[in-house]
Amino acid sequence: MPRGGARQGAGRKKKPGGKSKPAAKTTLIAAVRAAKGLTLRLLDELDAITTHQGDLEDLIELETIDDEDGGRRRAAMLKAIGLPSRAAVLKQLLAATRAWSDLERPAAKPAPKGDGAKPPAQGKKAERAAAAKEASIGKFAPPPPPRGPLN
Repeated sequence: MPRGGARQGAGRKKKPGGKSKPAAKTTLIAAVRAAKGLTLRLLDELDAITTHQGDLEDLIELETIDDEDGGRRRAAMLKAIGLPSRAAVLKQLLAATRAWSDLERPAAKPAPKGDGAKPPAQGKKAERAAAAKEASIGKFAPPPPPRGPLN
């Protein structure tokens, strides 16, 4: 038996036949699902804190009643469950949701190729420029330049 490694035949067995999904796409989908689950759990925790805020404040008061630090610990704990803190957490969770939903869309369904493909999303300036270019065709097209010397 060789030293310093796994024995022969140990480990996961290969699946018989057929092609599997590309590894990058599979891991991306798995990562998006994991992020989605984590985000939803964090939203549930935020909801629980918001729902039971009065109870939490009472518990913090009881826990910190004998503190000798001048109320700094109590203030920090109350700040952690306060409205500005919860609003910041919600903002970060929404940003995370946007990020994984942007990743989920292309991973789940690739964009169609050919004539049916939509151009990628553009900013306001690019959209207005495209609209202006489309409107300048036909009746509203600029007149052609003069053809030769005018005598």
